[in-house]
Amino acid sequence: MKKRIVVLLTACLLLPLSACRNQGRQSNGTASVSATPASLVHVSEMQGQYGWNDGFYTNQNNHDGDYGNLMYIDYDSKKKVYLCNKTECQHKDDTCLSYIPVEGAQGLFVDAGKLYRLSNAYSDNGQSVAPGLFVSDLNGLNSRLLYQLDSGMSWLRDFVFGNGMLYADVMTMQAFEDEDGQGMLFSGDDSGSCLLAVDLSNGKAEIVLDLKDKKIIGAHEGNLILSESRGGRLLFSRYEPESQTETPIEDIALTSAVTVGEGRIYYVLPGESTLTALDILSGEISELRVVLPETPDYLAYRDGLILCMQWNGSVAIRAVEAASQTIHNIDLYLAGIEERIPVEVKAQWGDYFLIISGYRMENEYVDWAGVTQDYIDGEEFALIKKEDFLAGKPEYLRITE
Repeated sequence: MKKRIVVLLTACLLLPLSACRNQGRQSNGTASVSATPASLVHVSEMQGQYGWNDGFYTNQNNHDGDYGNLMYIDYDSKKKVYLCNKTECQHKDDTCLSYIPVEGAQGLFVDAGKLYRLSNAYSDNGQSVAPGLFVSDLNGLNSRLLYQLDSGMSWLRDFVFGNGMLYADVMTMQAFEDEDGQGMLFSGDDSGSCLLAVDLSNGKAEIVLDLKDKKIIGAHEGNLILSESRGGRLLFSRYEPESQTETPIEDIALTSAVTVGEGRIYYVLPGESTLTALDILSGEISELRVVLPETPDYLAYRDGLILCMQWNGSVAIRAVEAASQTIHNIDLYLAGIEERIPVEVKAQWGDYFLIISGYRMENEYVDWAGVTQDYIDGEEFALIKKEDFLAGKPEYLRITE
């Protein structure tokens, strides 16, 4: 399974589905839904990657099918290794601890000394590969299925964890046979997705909120921050798991340029170039003293920086320091490809960012097309000091394998 060179603004599944709001049922018992303020962590998109205090977990496709490997980047040694402790292991089959199905969206996170993996991988009989939530030791040992998704259900997009709980966006897929009757196909869309709460201590779960037309965009002080598209407007709200109550915050013109950080929702309205900050608790709105050179398509928040990305016509990335409201043009681009695409910040470690600095490229001849086609054989990771990142200096500390 080859990766093509594609710029993804957001990972979104555009499939039709039955609405969770009509289910009103519980799965595997009832979760103990509770939360303590300032302890929830938001993970954006199901990218199969997660950085924590000591290192970074990522999936690596083996290009030979629907399986790949869990990899670990150790920040101190600056090495990427297979999450496997077996000597002489070839890491190519299920005798390897790191060998996992990767054909479906994957999500990773670390909580209370355990590694968790949300997997959408499945098999036709639903037995040999089960979609659900897996838990293991940090080194990959003692892996087991903690919670199995009900038939037809799928992890959708963002999720939040903390206080021994997982809160994830899920949807229900409708199954039907393919034209040859040889397998099952699934269809659905995210207009009727739901919020699933899973107790990480015992795997008990329940659906706690209808997420019709809503998305998880962040977390703050024990609350999930949601956005909802309605009538050409974007409505923000906060959901408190402990009381299971949702409180409106504000509504603005519909925009994709939104991010959450340090108690604020940052956004840029369509056709404008001014960054605006919305206080999550007070609802107070203030404009930052920053005028961007263009209207960004997408925002992300990293360690006090608001990353503003623009893709239409040209690719550009600006970094705005939220405290000083200083703007930086980031002139660092991916190596190994012809397209001029900025490096991607994946995690932070003290004064450093972990970035994808480039790609290893290979090519193959495609018989049916009669052409030789390039594909991404692997990602190149590197650490860079935050000050060098802002200055556009490629002073990389390369991650080796």
